[in-house]
Amino acid sequence: MKRKYYICLSVCMVFVLFAALTAFAAGINEKAQYCLNCHGDYKDLAAKEPFYDKFNGKDSKRGITKVNPHRYWPHENVSDSGIPDCTKCHTPHKEDIQSAAEVVRPNLEACYTCHHMKLFDKCDTCHAE
Repeated sequence: MKRKYYICLSVCMVFVLFAALTAFAAGINEKAQYCLNCHGDYKDLAAKEPFYDKFNGKDSKRGITKVNPHRYWPHENVSDSGIPDCTKCHTPHKEDIQSAAEVVRPNLEACYTCHHMKLFDKCDTCHAE
């Protein structure tokens, strides 16, 4: 009886491990993929000119007053696995939206976990490497 239990447990563990590895290898997380089905390719969003200016840009040591917040996380990971969950900044909206006025404006609080001065200068601007 114990042997059947251990065999069943082993098979279940292999299945769970396979499912986890498959999800990890798939790249884009499920929430982001749902948004990108309508909003387009993340590479296109990330390539847009800087437009967001609702931060403390006047204190930037490098003169950065606008940013494009659609960035890979971490920034060096420009692959599908670096696409962040859209709901870190955006509040999901209904699918049959009638106007942009219905959309809740995003926030960049998630960015400020690293950009703690609410500046978007590179780290070495303030921190010695």
